[in-house]
Amino acid sequence: MKGFRILLFALALLSGAQVWAHGYVQGSRAHNCSRVGGNTPTNFNCGDRAQFEPQSIENTKGGLRGGAIPADGQIASNGVAGFAPLDVQTATRWAKTDIQAGPVSFTWVFTARHRTPRGPTGFQYFLTKPDWDPNRPLTRAQLDLNPFCTIDGMDTQPPAQVTHACTLPARTGYALVVATWDVADTTNGFISVIDVMFRGGGGTPTPTPAFKQVGVITPTVDLNIGDSVKTRVFDANGERPELSTQVSIATAAERPANAWSFKLATAINNQNGQLRAGPQGANGTFTPVFGANPVFAANSSPIVRVEITLNQNQPQVVDYRVDRVLTSYNITNAKVTLNLSVTATGGDVDVNAQVLDSTNAAKAMGTVTAANGVTAPLTVVVPSPTPGAYKLVVVGQPKNGSAPVQKLFNFNIVDPNAPAPGFDFIFPNGLAGYVAGTRVMQPKDGKVYVCRPFPNSGFCRQFTAGSNAYEPGVGSNSADAWTLAQ
Repeated sequence: MKGFRILLFALALLSGAQVWAHGYVQGSRAHNCSRVGGNTPTNFNCGDRAQFEPQSIENTKGGLRGGAIPADGQIASNGVAGFAPLDVQTATRWAKTDIQAGPVSFTWVFTARHRTPRGPTGFQYFLTKPDWDPNRPLTRAQLDLNPFCTIDGMDTQPPAQVTHACTLPARTGYALVVATWDVADTTNGFISVIDVMFRGGGGTPTPTPAFKQVGVITPTVDLNIGDSVKTRVFDANGERPELSTQVSIATAAERPANAWSFKLATAINNQNGQLRAGPQGANGTFTPVFGANPVFAANSSPIVRVEITLNQNQPQVVDYRVDRVLTSYNITNAKVTLNLSVTATGGDVDVNAQVLDSTNAAKAMGTVTAANGVTAPLTVVVPSPTPGAYKLVVVGQPKNGSAPVQKLFNFNIVDPNAPAPGFDFIFPNGLAGYVAGTRVMQPKDGKVYVCRPFPNSGFCRQFTAGSNAYEPGVGSNSADAWTLAQ
């Protein structure tokens, strides 16, 4: 597209006396993920950093000119933690900008105008080779490392806006433009990957598209069997229900977000003569993908907007009951055996039970699948336990896809052959009766504490879940109320 303009916005982050520039290319992969400046994303599931701070793809400058940073396969993220989702590379993963060979202009807009180095390394533009593989991670070998456009930074501060006139080589179909900007007054530079689709070639004007984009199928959540998703179609006068397309989720394979997006886009193309769905290929056809699918209407169509509505059925409430959990277990033959039972209601449940000690270290685990209305045995064996307080954490995952259900039980493990435990209560049991000399076992550390003599003994009864300053062993003022038993 002649005169195609790409904007790079540079944002300033002040750090002491030094200013660090930040920037991104408008229409780049990261910017198409973001909501910065009111942008409407066309890329999804990119990670939080790309969504909220696409300007931060900053690392050691000059990396594409023989450096080790970024590593091959990490060029889109520039090797920056948090941006790794941008390195996923398939032919259908990312939204693309129509472009063509010939004259092209790239406009960089700065809000922090930093010096750019003298020579051709200040601004550089690279293009993937004609035979690059769009289904493999981007590497230097896939790029023509002779930049098709370079701009001398002149070791000066650029104006608030600067336009670079370049000439884009001929390509066909999907390609990547990699734009780099080196900053003169820091060691860092920026990389922005731009996903483009070549239309026409050799500077020939691109024909006016026969279709306009009026919406996008955004695969944001997985659905359940029995749910449905449909289009709502609008013209200038309001909704056109007769043009709606709806699909239902009939199998487990159709539940993932990318799968139902593909199914709906396919149905639009098969059922609706006024709409098309899926990225438009170089030959002008629309092919649905397992991902975000743009929706188009003919330029002459009165349709102005297409919305997507999810109809999600409330899944049946699934729960389970854990029985035969004791408050105390004796050590027998150097182990403790929890003989439990699980009864599911409302549906089948996969149950995972885990035993944790007072430090929350995992000591044992057991699993079982409980069928609806059936009681299933569940045995958990704790090997070589030490006496003290333990927790049984049980997580049940309903097979109908509804939210997991978690349950917690507290119990003690006792060595029947050990001397008397030497405490009066397991804290905070019997709290109201604590007096000077009362001995309590703190389940959080397994130690025994003695209530101090009067007048400090009054502090021993001062405890609530929200105010634990005098809690034995762990409270900030524990020593005012308790001493460690000898």
